[in-house]
Amino acid sequence: MLVISGVLLFIGSFPSATEGNQLTERVLVGEFPKDCTQTKPVSSDYAGGGKIWNLEDLPIYETAGGNNRVLLLAYDIFGFHPNTFRVADRLAMESGMRVVIPDFFRGEPFPEDKYPIKELVQIL
Repeated sequence: MLVISGVLLFIGSFPSATEGNQLTERVLVGEFPKDCTQTKPVSSDYAGGGKIWNLEDLPIYETAGGNNRVLLLAYDIFGFHPNTFRVADRLAMESGMRVVIPDFFRGEPFPEDKYPIKELVQIL
């Protein structure tokens, strides 16, 4: 299990698109790999390289291309968001897999004004 930009992932071993072999590097929760601290911020108008389609009333973001393996990505409390699309696109590019993100909140993510960040900062 990994946490990348607030996105929870379960990843087994999968082929690396850049090296053609199994990924062996693991990231533990609490560690910050250099890529996480050196990545440029994402603008809120990031459109992504995939497409959004509906399975009945469930919106789904699906990356383009990929092999016959699929990674199901679950987002954080802020929901179906361009930042999450960027993570999906990057995972797809680096792994060669198709990445699918169902919008479990169906367009109603946790409201930012109810997020208890001020209380958490005081506790920490």
